[in-house]
Amino acid sequence: MANDYNKIAFGHYLDDAVETLLMNMLYKSEISGMLSVLRYKKYPLSIIRPLTLCEERQTIAYAEEKGFRSGRSAPVLLGAIPSGARSEQRLRPSPGA
Repeated sequence: MANDYNKIAFGHYLDDAVETLLMNMLYKSEISGMLSVLRYKKYPLSIIRPLTLCEERQTIAYAEEKGFRSGRSAPVLLGAIPSGARSEQRLRPSPGA
């Protein structure tokens, strides 16, 4: 891989992990969630979720403290999209498609 990078970090936090667990239980009839670290055997790549022990409110408070969020503007956090908006975004066709 370029520059020897071997990890992809996602910004999922505790609220996402609980939501995923509940969705899997309700819609897939299985008890499964998302792993904090997922290592691939076939590829020299790992997916990490370093915020899985943090609550959404903690990430928002941190963003405000560091000046990433000001006034009424949306936080600069990828995981801060409301659940309903996530579903709508997935269903919406991408531009140029």
